[in-house]
Amino acid sequence: MIRAIVLAYFFLLTPVAAGETVGFIYGSQSGTLRRVLIPDNDVDLATPKILDDGESLLVVNRTTVQSAIDAMRAGQFDAGEVFYRLLEQTTGKDAHPQPAAIVDQAGNVVAVIPADPSIDSIAGKILIPAFDGVSTGDFYDAKTKTFIAPTKQVVIPSGTKV
Repeated sequence: MIRAIVLAYFFLLTPVAAGETVGFIYGSQSGTLRRVLIPDNDVDLATPKILDDGESLLVVNRTTVQSAIDAMRAGQFDAGEVFYRLLEQTTGKDAHPQPAAIVDQAGNVVAVIPADPSIDSIAGKILIPAFDGVSTGDFYDAKTKTFIAPTKQVVIPSGTKV
């Protein structure tokens, strides 16, 4: 099941609560940020139930996050960039969501979404890491591991000079 990335934008409007730490859940292989957990009690981050297979947890001091939020409020960062930067500094990996193509059994790209193919799955479909430019209607050749855009055939009426 695909999980939405929760960037805690509400944090801009909500005062910091009781816990001393904040948890960043990210893809162990990809480094992509998946969720941000802001617990009322730090013990909540110690439960193994918060992680799915293929995920890792980074726990940071809440004051680090509060400093980032203050910088965000001052207009120094884009809202999501604060959390991405904190995670990237620790893991050394790009924490931004990466595109993944949803490919049907025939090889047709039916959608492109932010997802982590090493963790996420969709019943009856295949998730393939994609790149900018891959779009719905493309074809994925599994043998060559290549995305192929559909060709557009131009029809010129007979007798027309080109």
